[in-house]
Amino acid sequence: MNREEILAKSQQENKNKLDERNQAIETKSNSIAQCVGMLMCIVLGPIAHAVTHDIQFMNLAMSLFLCMFATERISCAIMSKSRGQWVFAGIVTVVAIAEVTVFLLKLFGVM
Repeated sequence: MNREEILAKSQQENKNKLDERNQAIETKSNSIAQCVGMLMCIVLGPIAHAVTHDIQFMNLAMSLFLCMFATERISCAIMSKSRGQWVFAGIVTVVAIAEVTVFLLKLFGVM
């Protein structure tokens, strides 16, 4: 195969895939979106609690924040394959599961 044939074959194989630049842009955009979502949870939870004097929205916002953060840490651990990242992701995940459990128990009146 000559160079042109190899290039044409490579372009055909990668026709519907994102190139490295677009993957980096997509990753950065997702990271920014997650940060904004987490910030909104952190800000809106206390504001809603101050206005309504109901802790439910605060628990919901905290549950959402921790779930988003745990997901981010797990995906980072998968990509980096670092033991420290896995330990941190595990801790955050346990805290997120505990917060969601507390939220659901309060929501259904068990707690």
